[in-house]
Amino acid sequence: LDARLKNGADFATLAKKYSDDPAGKLEGGKLWITRGQTVEPFDSTAFRLHTGAISRPLKTHYGWHIVQPLSRLVPGGRLVRLKVVGVKATTDPYPISKVLLTPAFDRVYGFDSQYFDRELSVRLRHGAADVPAFREAVLRLGERIGPGGTPGVDAEQDAAAKIERSIHHQAQALRLAAAVGALLAFVLLAQALVRVASFEALKNPTLRALGMTPEQLVAVGVARAAAIALPAAALAAGIAAALSPLSPIGLARDLEPHPGFAF
Repeated sequence: LDARLKNGADFATLAKKYSDDPAGKLEGGKLWITRGQTVEPFDSTAFRLHTGAISRPLKTHYGWHIVQPLSRLVPGGRLVRLKVVGVKATTDPYPISKVLLTPAFDRVYGFDSQYFDRELSVRLRHGAADVPAFREAVLRLGERIGPGGTPGVDAEQDAAAKIERSIHHQAQALRLAAAVGALLAFVLLAQALVRVASFEALKNPTLRALGMTPEQLVAVGVARAAAIALPAAALAAGIAAALSPLSPIGLARDLEPHPGFAF
């Protein structure tokens, strides 16, 4: 490939045909990177070469690379000083390396805040079903997006699948713990209801005088308690369902595609 490029072969054509990188193959090798984002010697070579120059083959632990800078974005515009007010730790094996700006910052600087990250997150109305059409629409924009070529679209379901696989055992353990907790709560509640019903049966001489057996008296007590508990539980579930679209709150709401109950 190095010899063919030196003889004038088209870089994008060779990248589409021979690149092992899915994004590079799709875009003809056109990728956006920032300094320090990639490994050495790829990173230093990409920012040392003149625009349009082609590097010699480079070896990294990912494999062999040939680099050709197409354009550079020169920093400019307003200088905005930021204050970090919090750092959130995560145990996620695939953490999202993002700087999250507050609503107050957005109110002051408005649309300019998009330039703090060239990658925009988009929530589609019909979820994954809209990804192919959205990808085609973005790719049709082509060079109008900006210097460096056609933009790429990364669907999050691939990363989501990896995350789901990585936390599968933990999720199963949490489900088991929730089931055990629910069972214990049910047993404790049942014991409490039985004790209340038994106590009421013992102190109800009128029904005993009418000839009701102890078992029937207990059943009456349980029925009375159930007549109160079941409507109360149904009312609580209805209130929770009505208020569920209001959750989650905060930054999580911006990323949650299905607010409220989800199964």
